[in-house]
Amino acid sequence: MRWGIYGTGCIAEDFCKALGCMDQSLHEIVAVGCDDSKAASEFGKKFKIPNTYGCCEEFVRNKNIDVVYVSSPVGDRYEDCYLMIQYNKHVLCEAPCALRAEECFSLIEFARRNKVFFMEGIWMCFLPIFRHIKEEIDQGTIGDVKYFDAALFFDVLHKEKRSTTGISGGCISNIGVYLLWLVQFVFRENPEHVLTIGNFTSNGIDEACNIILLYQNGSKASLSCHSKLKGRADAWIYGTNGSIYIHPPLWSTNKITINSVETEIPLGLANPSTDVEFNYPESMGFICQAELVRHWIRAGFTESPLHTLTQTQAVSRLLETVREKLYRSRNDFSTVPVEEQLSFFEKMRCTII
Repeated sequence: MRWGIYGTGCIAEDFCKALGCMDQSLHEIVAVGCDDSKAASEFGKKFKIPNTYGCCEEFVRNKNIDVVYVSSPVGDRYEDCYLMIQYNKHVLCEAPCALRAEECFSLIEFARRNKVFFMEGIWMCFLPIFRHIKEEIDQGTIGDVKYFDAALFFDVLHKEKRSTTGISGGCISNIGVYLLWLVQFVFRENPEHVLTIGNFTSNGIDEACNIILLYQNGSKASLSCHSKLKGRADAWIYGTNGSIYIHPPLWSTNKITINSVETEIPLGLANPSTDVEFNYPESMGFICQAELVRHWIRAGFTESPLHTLTQTQAVSRLLETVREKLYRSRNDFSTVPVEEQLSFFEKMRCTII
């Protein structure tokens, strides 16, 4: 599989490092590009990539690229992915693939029409342990899921090359999207009510957010994310007959506790290198995602059976709802109508943990 890398930030570096730990006869990086020719050239030298490009239009004309890993700034991803698809490139795009749900839907429709593989890179869902969690929930091991609590505190805004302007650089876009995928993974339905409250930086972007979701059957979820503090990175799934605890780090865990019994499930790939220094902890998990993408493309798939395009659309809708509510309130909970506050918290009163 011949990879093209579009974007030269910290996460792109980690993806390339993970690919470097794999069988090079199966995963080869042939090109890198971004909107800065100097940055692309430096990145290419660092990872010994033969072709470097300073704009997307030049990058996509490389006929040796089979699949593109897109990790450009969130606000640019829609246009970047659209151009990749237009040139019949398969695409693996970092999450979220677009700022607005309408753009996400447009990309998916365009990819389907052009019959190319397209996937949003929520790489947590490709780890063996999350497939095991799904099996346990489906088998009724913890009964009916009634409450979900997850938190992800990670100092992402201070990472080198990370955009910190505009909503694309905020906590919701860069961290919260993973929690929203996880809550959709657990409940597999859209919430009936969404309530948010958060903090904003001096630049006007969200740096922290608390989200409460209420579902039609009475199930509830509480999500917390913070982009400046280091702390929790775990989750609890509570059911009528037990619980599942997802150990930290949430995004690349190999350990869960089901009804007080601890289980460890490794990545499942042969002897990955442990000497690689990543920008983000546990980025070796990219190996699972990259290998599955190679397998699905070779098999003729145009979407992932583990993270379908329909699921991508559902997460995108929820992400947009959360972001709109958060920015409308601007950290001032009093702007939410009093009747809505009282009604919502009355329903939550006895069950918030």
